[in-house]
Amino acid sequence: MSPTTLPPRTSLPVHLLPHQTLRITNPHGTQVVDLWAISPLPPTSPPRSFLKFNYLSMLHTRSSLSKLSLSPGDSLRDNTRTPLLTLLEDTSGGVHDTLFAACDKHRYAQLGVQGYHASCAENLSVALGKAATSPPTTITSDESGANGNISREMKAAIQAAATATKEWTPDPLNLFMNVPVQAVAGGRGGELKLEAATCPKGGSVLFKAEQECVVVMSACPMDLSSIYVALNEVEFEGLDAA
Repeated sequence: MSPTTLPPRTSLPVHLLPHQTLRITNPHGTQVVDLWAISPLPPTSPPRSFLKFNYLSMLHTRSSLSKLSLSPGDSLRDNTRTPLLTLLEDTSGGVHDTLFAACDKHRYAQLGVQGYHASCAENLSVALGKAATSPPTTITSDESGANGNISREMKAAIQAAATATKEWTPDPLNLFMNVPVQAVAGGRGGELKLEAATCPKGGSVLFKAEQECVVVMSACPMDLSSIYVALNEVEFEGLDAA
């Protein structure tokens, strides 16, 4: 799969098979990328009435790692605490956020926006909705570029997630987002700050899929907070398993 550009304010789903990798590059160093992943339920999973798929969970990742930040070698967990993605490399300086919710229409309304503003929550729903009707981008060594390696179970998970995310947004991994946690007086708790990204130009992260999954990337459209410097494109590239 050759490098592909993701314009600012847009999103894209990418299908990964186990051991395939995905590199996300920040050419200008300023763009935050909200990232999610969904995967099929394992065959042994008990029947569910609502979430008929698993998803990348920052809550379970933080609990499993016992830390707020990520380092190469860390396994990112799904909602069953099972490894879903592994961070293999990070040349961005390692500043990412695992705490903040995705921006949405309610956040922009609180910031004074009247009318429409693109959001990462909407981008996730739109990306999965498109993936439910036409195959997502797939990393494949097949010269035809066919998407025939998406399993039936994965297709069902995409359909279920497309429906669920119309009303619900999992917390994303906010790549390249700078949210320092500052201690407060007395050492109780901490205060979250929102600051500009510190990623160098061309900094990147490389993930390996531990399960079949669909990763959704949103080039965050937030332009009304202190994380904003400039909205720019990002690049991604997938590689087959060695």
